[in-house]
Amino acid sequence: MEDSSDFVRQAAFIGISLILIGTTSKLTPILSEFIKYLDKVYSDKYEDILCKMGSILSKGLLDFGGRNATIDLYSEMGHPKIQSIIGLVMFLQFWYWFPFFNMI
Repeated sequence: MEDSSDFVRQAAFIGISLILIGTTSKLTPILSEFIKYLDKVYSDKYEDILCKMGSILSKGLLDFGGRNATIDLYSEMGHPKIQSIIGLVMFLQFWYWFPFFNMI
């Protein structure tokens, strides 16, 4: 999250939010610190636009479904959901103009 490259920082924000999705501050104390850091990145006017967009998307992923939703790539029987996996892989191919934000 403290890298000099804006692409790396954006991907770190999104990756950490995908890991912390569906958890609470009580279960994972680092979540509240992460949310404060995202708010700081978003409100800093000198921050790069990619980092700001990554923090906005990360905050949205964390609040996804009222904090009751998760990303599920397997069925109840343990088989992979091909459509979910393809959607997540397509989303992870985002770039500067974010053409795959609608995958989320």
